[in-house]
Amino acid sequence: MDFKTNRERPESVESVPLPYLRQLSAYRSVLRTLYPNKQIRAVLLWTSGPELMEIPDTLLDAHAPQPLK
Repeated sequence: MDFKTNRERPESVESVPLPYLRQLSAYRSVLRTLYPNKQIRAVLLWTSGPELMEIPDTLLDAHAPQPLK
């Protein structure tokens, strides 16, 4: 979960700003390495609501970090 303070909440997951998607995708990648047998879910908490917004794996997959060569 990543907290977003003083930010207006997007209307849908498709309109979440790209830097947030990249950030969550990177977090998810690290956590999957640390906890390979656990399900990892990515969630933004918009404190202006407050409101939780789960970001689906399919959206994060498109922004997954590339392995170093």
